[in-house]
Amino acid sequence: MSPLLPTDLQPATRNPHRVALFSFLGTPVYWCGARSLPVIVPGLWAAITWLVGKRQPAHPWPARVAIGAAGAVVAAGIAWGHSFAHAFCARLVGAPMDEMVVLGGIPRIVYFTNDLRVLPWKHFFRALGGPVWNLKGLIFSLWLRSKARPGSAARELAGVAAAVNASNLIGLLPYPGLDGGALLKWGLVLRGRTPQEADAIVQQADLAAGGVLAVGGLRLLRERRPLAGALALGFGAIGLLLGLGVLRED
Repeated sequence: MSPLLPTDLQPATRNPHRVALFSFLGTPVYWCGARSLPVIVPGLWAAITWLVGKRQPAHPWPARVAIGAAGAVVAAGIAWGHSFAHAFCARLVGAPMDEMVVLGGIPRIVYFTNDLRVLPWKHFFRALGGPVWNLKGLIFSLWLRSKARPGSAARELAGVAAAVNASNLIGLLPYPGLDGGALLKWGLVLRGRTPQEADAIVQQADLAAGGVLAVGGLRLLRERRPLAGALALGFGAIGLLLGLGVLRED
């Protein structure tokens, strides 16, 4: 058990105010009071409603709001499915997830044993669950979108699903705490590196990825694409800070 875990992620014996909602494949899912309230969902609702209006200005406001609400539910469902996919793979290889903690309405996965007490191939395999879920979801939602009538609610919702699944694949960046970081680290260990050597290589990859994203973000800003540019710059800054050792995974 890591003493560096935030209070809300400590086991119930350390944080008695948490409430167990249910169990998924033996993994308990905890509610942590106000921090678990689904505050992310209204933001998604507003953002999707605005995007639908921008893409389809002929849609009346009630239709935009309804599509936005459905899209927010779809987006949240994809996030929950991502975590459930990790839990499924972890259970499949006999290295089950310790728990999930709901933060902002979205589950965060927690492993208390994240070292060689779990075999490297099991670390690698259980990190694959979420990305595979999102890749399959992206392919399926793009197929649905291609079949839906242009301008229809079904096409808009399929587009939302495709965008959410694609954005979740950002987790393949080689950052500690993301799926990509775990896949790179334990893939290197499987090829004969020690965990310490693998961590050093991951840090170098963070620096490289951060530099590329930062440069790309600046270029996007020059091309007057502020949202994409700001996101790329943000992820680039995180990578640079990780690569330089300023940020570290707790």
